[in-house]
Amino acid sequence: MKKTINYGLLMLVMLFTMASNIFADNKYGLKDNIQDGVILHCFDWTLADIQEEIPNIAKAGFTAVQTSPVHERAGKGSVWYDVYRPYDFKIGNGLGTEADLKALCAKAHEYGVKVIVDVVANHTDHPNVAARLKDESLYHERFGVGNWNDRHQVTFGMIGMWDLDTNNPTVQAIISQYIQDLKACGVDGIRWDAIKHIGLPSEGDSFMKNVVDQTMYNYGEILDGTGGNDNILFPEYQTYMSITDNGYGNGFANSFAGGSINESVGNFNQRKAKTEKLVYWGESHDTYANDGGESKNKSQNVIDRAYAVVAGNNGATALYFSRPAQKAKNDIRFGDKGSVHFKDAEVAQVNHMHNVCAGEPNYYVKGNGVCAQVRKSGAIIVLGSGSDRDVTVANGAGDGKWLKSGTYKDMVGGGAFTVNASTISGHVGESGIAVIYNAGPIVLTPEVVFNPADGTAFSDESLTVTATPLNAVSAWIQVNDGAKQTFTAAKQFTVGADVAYGKNVTITWGATDKDGKTESGSVTYKKVKAYVPELGKADEISCFLETSNAAAAVYVWNDKVSPVIEHAGKWNDAINKKLPLVGKSVSGKNVFKWTYDGTETSAPTQIIFLDGNGNKITADVEFVNHGYYVDGTYSNTVTKVHEDEIVDPEYVYFDNASNWENVYCYFYNGKTSSTAWPGVKMTYDASASHNGKTGWYKAMIPTAYLNAKFFINDGTPGTAINGANASAEKVVNEGAVVAPTPNPNPESTPTPTPKPEPEPTPAPEPEPTPTPEPEPTPAPTPNPQSLDAQYQTNPNGAGVKKTITVDGDISDWDESMIIAQGAANDDPRVYMDASMHENPVDLYALYGCYDDNNLYLMWEMTNVQDVVAPEADFPLSNGVLFKNYNMPFFIGINTNNASTRIGNHCKTTAGGTLWDSGITCESPVNKVVVFSTNNTNGPFIYGGSSAGLNALEEVAYKETGVVVKYGMGILSKTIKGVKECYGKSQNRLVGDMTKGTSTYVDFNTLGHKSSQYDFHYEISIPLAKLGVTAADVASKGLGVMLVATFGTSGMDCLPYDTSMSDNADQSYSRDPSTTNEKEDDDNITVPFAYIGKSL
Repeated sequence: MKKTINYGLLMLVMLFTMASNIFADNKYGLKDNIQDGVILHCFDWTLADIQEEIPNIAKAGFTAVQTSPVHERAGKGSVWYDVYRPYDFKIGNGLGTEADLKALCAKAHEYGVKVIVDVVANHTDHPNVAARLKDESLYHERFGVGNWNDRHQVTFGMIGMWDLDTNNPTVQAIISQYIQDLKACGVDGIRWDAIKHIGLPSEGDSFMKNVVDQTMYNYGEILDGTGGNDNILFPEYQTYMSITDNGYGNGFANSFAGGSINESVGNFNQRKAKTEKLVYWGESHDTYANDGGESKNKSQNVIDRAYAVVAGNNGATALYFSRPAQKAKNDIRFGDKGSVHFKDAEVAQVNHMHNVCAGEPNYYVKGNGVCAQVRKSGAIIVLGSGSDRDVTVANGAGDGKWLKSGTYKDMVGGGAFTVNASTISGHVGESGIAVIYNAGPIVLTPEVVFNPADGTAFSDESLTVTATPLNAVSAWIQVNDGAKQTFTAAKQFTVGADVAYGKNVTITWGATDKDGKTESGSVTYKKVKAYVPELGKADEISCFLETSNAAAAVYVWNDKVSPVIEHAGKWNDAINKKLPLVGKSVSGKNVFKWTYDGTETSAPTQIIFLDGNGNKITADVEFVNHGYYVDGTYSNTVTKVHEDEIVDPEYVYFDNASNWENVYCYFYNGKTSSTAWPGVKMTYDASASHNGKTGWYKAMIPTAYLNAKFFINDGTPGTAINGANASAEKVVNEGAVVAPTPNPNPESTPTPTPKPEPEPTPAPEPEPTPTPEPEPTPAPTPNPQSLDAQYQTNPNGAGVKKTITVDGDISDWDESMIIAQGAANDDPRVYMDASMHENPVDLYALYGCYDDNNLYLMWEMTNVQDVVAPEADFPLSNGVLFKNYNMPFFIGINTNNASTRIGNHCKTTAGGTLWDSGITCESPVNKVVVFSTNNTNGPFIYGGSSAGLNALEEVAYKETGVVVKYGMGILSKTIKGVKECYGKSQNRLVGDMTKGTSTYVDFNTLGHKSSQYDFHYEISIPLAKLGVTAADVASKGLGVMLVATFGTSGMDCLPYDTSMSDNADQSYSRDPSTTNEKEDDDNITVPFAYIGKSL
């Protein structure tokens, strides 16, 4: 206790008196207890090399450094795994001597760093062992482990080497003496290799009690599990040491490699292991150095992101692995110094935050492609993919009990983060990792924080910079030799327009705090001429790779066909064929391009990126045509085409002789279709003229479907007519129209008022019409769901043109603007026997209108709990969604623009779903607007391409111009729905709204307090951000789909789709009393509601 008090007082004194250093002296805030800090694994380094780096290891915030085994007798330069075949348990091998170990420990302790030595006590290299270890009675019987779930085999069987009988007194004495020899050199801790292969006292083995020195720090390697009952054995192992949880960190590494965010659910602590006795990692020597090592082909940045998340936990320590220079198992050599990347800010600052926040609980949050570990004194924010992005994440539980409100400096990227009780907002820089923390009662230095950070390169004509005063009441900046500009709050300005490429922009700054203390400094930005990726031709099959490697190759294939098509040649040919270097990125990395030069028309589905030596940069990743990959991770899709190769689009024209109200064109190449049935909506082109007729319907042919068949239809079953023999023909380049052939058998359909035809223009000579082979009509998707009459889409038309003041007051809306009508009490809770204790997510009506500048939407949400289940009071007393919840709303927008349509059923280009929602869509979508129920996250606007939805927003929340307000009360005077709930016990069955048997009541007549429990949202979205004008809305219409969520999935939508309740009577995996709809996948098939023009 005395030591703790003095140390705390010393910290306070030093923190107050050392303004330039936020850490107590041991200088860097390293922890007394290794478990409270983090560990650097200097894999295969010599002891001398580690000793030389100790000052940097301490400065990077590592409380401990771990060596490879130091027992006899692997020599320097031998393959790395030789040392895991012990010859004898005496100090001294290719890493160094006993004297070297003592010198390392002394140097480490000088800087407050502890030393851990890896010890292999389970087996030896018998018969290649010292004389005292040759006695066969020191070993278990000789058999290999055949069943890894048989605990006897795991603890007695051989794993390639003779298994020591660790209950043998002689064995225990030899290894115990070795541990004491290490301790005498100054070693502070032991990493026990293969500890799960050594039995426990409950299994009749006394090794743990007799050999493991409890005055030292101990942790043991357990991979995947014990091979027995983990719920019993994990706690027993933890009686003697901490243990590794490999699944937790490996899971994050895998998810970041795929560009997604993983759940922060520890693996072993779900099996009774205590978090405060666990060791996490982003990777280890087992995942890197072995054959097939799962992490060796992941980029260092991916591993850094995984490490950042796992090191953000409280209780568990984390190990950072120094990668060797080589990847191949037999090329990694004992005694070779590895990477010193641990010194970089994205690693070091994670460590410092871990140390500053030791003992504080952590709260993991994720969403919108970003996650964060939030503590009381700091936070680590990590992007799932990409970099240089503005983000907003929840401040822990959002209850004001986590990170203190204020402005923080990102210790990695240098930008500013703003924190309030509910959110953390700021810019994550190039590494994809941001770290903020408050070290406590320190002297705060006035400064100016710049975003983007110092040293950023840019390639545009100019760069927009934000300067934010931190701990200052006033500040100034001076750009190059320009005039000083003073400011007191965040200031945004543009630099570089007058600077030539290759030159720097220097911004000098000064800041003054409330006591008159001043500080000054400067930042520099470099204007570089970076390569702008472009396509040679719009229809080429190609991709780009940005990497720091000097050379690159690819192996590319299509695994969806038989036999498999290899687009870049067989494996051996592909890995030896280097890609052309096409330029340098803004960050100075090399950019390579692969272009398919064969004749196969199908695009690849998978790709592996390799370096110039044939080593994998990635495992198998999804191939995105025209995709731009950074270090093997998909970033975006290139759309720019070299100006000399831009090809005029080709179209299908249709005369619509039967005057269909809606006309669609479905493209089909025999294997795939360009969009879901009924296909692309054709637009009327009044200027198209041919054979005396002016005015044709047209649809642009997707590049990959230029030689496909097409089917004209009006969107309803039975109307499809084959483009080969109907009134439609493809148009050649330059816009020349091929003479259409009359439709011999026009479908019998309702005939709308025909469009007036202008005066005919002279017709060109008709060109001969080719007659392709007939193609069978593809099966259309099912009819829209047969919902009860209560559910309606566009019941009063397509909204109106009117300007709305978005202020939370809905008096300027009226029922003529309803574009989708739902029902009350149809949220998924009502289909479970015991889930009425949760808040309802119950959409009732969606309203829409527009003016010259904005799209306006308003929706009503009901909570009729006071009538249907008042005994479950929480949904009434807990308040409405906008007060207590941070869950996303998704608004899908169809602008009727085929060129910007999002393909892949609105899945992300990586194959997932936006914000991991599980929501996909069959109707056309061009934009998705997202914001949270309490409006603290977003609004964001997402777009995409035919490859799918971009996982990163195209318009950040600060730039959308979207306005969201909410308030109590709704317009609807009647609130209709089915009264029953509590599932089968009250005959509430899934799908009841489609059977026409439900009895609807008006809850207002049953005593429902609408003004107290019902509420609304209203929103304005700039038309310009959607890529449309008011004229477009009036002539083409604008489709809208609103989805409300709970958990990670959709719970209700307008227009209503039965996917919102198809699994409502199934249990949620985390709480069986509640509905599976909180986590299931929802594919929305109903048509959107329309505004401006009914379609």
